[in-house]
This record gives sequence, C-alpha cells and structure tokens, in this order.
Amino acid sequence: MSCWDNSSLVKLYRTFDTLHLACARATGETEVVATDKRLRDVVKRFDFSLLQR
Repeated sequence: MSCWDNSSLVKLYRTFDTLHLACARATGETEVVATDKRLRDVVKRFDFSLLQR
C-alpha cells in the first residue's frame, strides 16, 4: 500500500481563492463574481451564488 491513497483525497484550493471566499464570507456576502474556472468551482462547493460576466 502506498502512502497516497486515492480514497482519502483532500480537495486542494489555491490560496488566493480561499482568501477571496473567506473575505466574502466574513463580510456577509452571498454572491461572488468569478471569471476564473477554478474559482468558480470553489464558489459552487462553498454554497455562494455565482454571478458570471
């Protein structure tokens, strides 16, 4: 058995994406504008409304 087990994968997010959403959550925001696909994926995962432009 290897030390990397696919059944226990942890979702990794980019630092600035998590800071962006942490600031939004801390200020009570419920909607996020994101043009970056990776950020849009994180936004959906954390139950924010996504405004696409």
